[in-house]
Amino acid sequence: MNDAISDDRCHVHSNMGPDKKMVANLSEAPYADDVLPDIRTSAEVDGVVTRLVVSDEVTHLYLRDYRDRELKLIVSDATIARGIAPHIQGGLVRVVADGYWQRLKPYGWLPKQGACHARSFVVLKTTPLPQILDDFTAIAADGWNALDDPMAAWKELRR
Repeated sequence: MNDAISDDRCHVHSNMGPDKKMVANLSEAPYADDVLPDIRTSAEVDGVVTRLVVSDEVTHLYLRDYRDRELKLIVSDATIARGIAPHIQGGLVRVVADGYWQRLKPYGWLPKQGACHARSFVVLKTTPLPQILDDFTAIAADGWNALDDPMAAWKELRR
């Protein structure tokens, strides 16, 4: 288990509990506060575009992610900046960014401000789950709609 989480610099201590069951305690290793070097990679970030700020030849894209963190990316391509502008304060977007990422405790890996560039984006669908399920059940010829009692047939299959 230590090998599986060593990248996150955690420590696992396990011992036999009073009821003869194995107990594992996950905690930060003594060296967890060590500064990890920035890494250069390409990854995706999801969030709501909060603003675009243009200064000189560079546009800064600000995203608010699902953990309410504000992420700042550089947009060098004017086409991407124009494409993402209508989505300010709109729905969710997924941005592919490459450059340097830093690990900030307790937030995890985040794009380093001023060192990570937005390369592309897509607007994510925000269809509510009930609508998605209704769309699935509306599919013809799936077999379930042809049954008089689909739930009874499902329960029979589950025996």
